Amino acid sequence: MVCGPSGEEPPIYSGLDRQVMESLCREALGQPDRHAALRSLRDALPAVQAPVTGIRNEGLLATHELQAGARRRPDWNEAGDKARRIRSTRGTELLHGLGFQVEPLDSVTSVLRTSARKAALALLLHPQEAVEAPEARFGDKSPITYALAVADR
Repeated sequence: MVCGPSGEEPPIYSGLDRQVMESLCREALGQPDRHAALRSLRDALPAVQAPVTGIRNEGLLATHELQAGARRRPDWNEAGDKARRIRSTRGTELLHGLGFQVEPLDSVTSVLRTSARKAALALLLHPQEAVEAPEARFGDKSPITYALAVADR
């Protein structure tokens, strides 16, 4: 069982996968301060009881497809093996492990390519940065606002 990370009556999570919880704890312990560790746990813990553990599916894909359809793909087992090999990596190492070429675009963003095709825009945050909070590094905009403006350009 896991309790927390904060509040008058912190939530209690039971029946969780030990490896998933150890991974979340390592992630929290690797944060630069207690505030970042609490944010990490606050954001990640609710997803451990989601239909697909560890994925916060918020309007991006059908949960049914993640649970059933994706597992029928012929490359499912190979993708799982690849994911297990790179799950402890971060930053550009993780992006390379996923098969992307990383091409710097400006001082804080990169274009991710698959072969010669642009596939995505990457903006890598420092551990203490939050997606929604304005940051000097992004021209006093939130990282998400900055990334969307770059993507529009």
